[in-house]
Amino acid sequence: MRPATQVLAMITIIIPLNSGIAQTPPQESVTPAQQAFNLGHFPEAEALYVKAIADAKTYGAGSDLKQVQLLNSLALVYIADAKDEDAISCLRQALALREGEPAAGDLQLAAYLDELGKLYELKGRYSDAEAVLQQSLVLRERVVGSNDPLIADTYDALAYLYTEEADYTNAEKLCQEAIKIREQNTQSNDLKLANSLHAIAAVYMHEGNYEMSATFYQRSLAIRERELGPTDLQVGVTLTGLATVYGAQEQFAKAKSLLQRALDIFNSTSINDKSESALALNNMGAIYIINKKYEDAEKLLQTALDIEEKTIGTKQLLFSQTLANLGVAYFNQKKYAQARPFYERSLETMEATLPPDSPRLIQAINRLTADYEKLGLYSNAEPLCQRSLAALENYASPDYPVMIDALKNYAFLLSHTGREVDSEPIATRAIVYEAKYKEMIRNRDPQSHFFNPLMLQ
Repeated sequence: MRPATQVLAMITIIIPLNSGIAQTPPQESVTPAQQAFNLGHFPEAEALYVKAIADAKTYGAGSDLKQVQLLNSLALVYIADAKDEDAISCLRQALALREGEPAAGDLQLAAYLDELGKLYELKGRYSDAEAVLQQSLVLRERVVGSNDPLIADTYDALAYLYTEEADYTNAEKLCQEAIKIREQNTQSNDLKLANSLHAIAAVYMHEGNYEMSATFYQRSLAIRERELGPTDLQVGVTLTGLATVYGAQEQFAKAKSLLQRALDIFNSTSINDKSESALALNNMGAIYIINKKYEDAEKLLQTALDIEEKTIGTKQLLFSQTLANLGVAYFNQKKYAQARPFYERSLETMEATLPPDSPRLIQAINRLTADYEKLGLYSNAEPLCQRSLAALENYASPDYPVMIDALKNYAFLLSHTGREVDSEPIATRAIVYEAKYKEMIRNRDPQSHFFNPLMLQ
């Protein structure tokens, strides 16, 4: 999942205003609309842009191009206001106005396809996203070849998509190609290079290659601070990513410091969409949980949850993870009944956004299983135990933490339902795998995949 502010930071629409367009009454409505958008007054901006579009349809020469620009602006308002379906509708209308133009219009059409792909990704419509992004790539290669920064733009968008789908191999390849293109092109935008560096850092983080991830986050951060200043929203996004790496490496003091800096940036921004702030709050809450400061964690996580419900909605991975973290905070305090609804809702939403063998999803199953067991709800726990273990059958490394938790849960269940004989070999397997995993942690094999189940990027 990528929050709406991050989508806004990636917007690359390149439709220019036709200098021959006459100054008409719709132009009078645009400036106040832009001001309303910049202040975060999205309903007001929406109303002004809708009126301007209606007015533009009544004027002659250049009205189609004017409508395209206004539809683009209205789509940005909808993205910021978490009205993604409305934004998709706007971009489709803009595409319809551009279709049928000569080849010179292919680059503009490709730009809209890129934005449409990003929105489809945000909605979890991954196959639709890939289809339009691949179409954009074909159009751009036909006009500019395969080594132009515009190609890197589409590579970045596809890489984000593949990262969301946990296809890290293809995501890494595309990121590397995008970075290569941008570094070789002297006209390349440094901020676009920062986007590509940020993207590959996220991929390395997911792959468990923390040293490489930190290196690329730091490179991206240096560019964004230099070009945008130390308090820009995109700087905060990169700080959150780098903090997640440090959290995964158990460098909690560094992670907390970066997250606090990111929160200060997000809280000072004039844009009302605080979804990036919610991500930082979630990760800060995770650090408090790890350090057993549960009351502090609860306050931060509840604030994050409130923000997420208002901005990104309840079907995104970040919302699911925040629910899970609140459950963990209660569970660790032995408040099992309070943890239960958070775990149940978290699992329900993760099932809608993650593949069935995702470590994060299986961990959500394991947590709910453990909670049911603590509450004595063994009939509820057993099918979850079996589901978790079945999903883990094809894991290359049986000493993965989620496997250890699943085995411990099953051994506990069997021993508390009169099946002690069956429980013993399961418990023994868990002990063996846990010992191997601890040895891996000590050796810090760079090819081993570790992940912090409480933190997101």
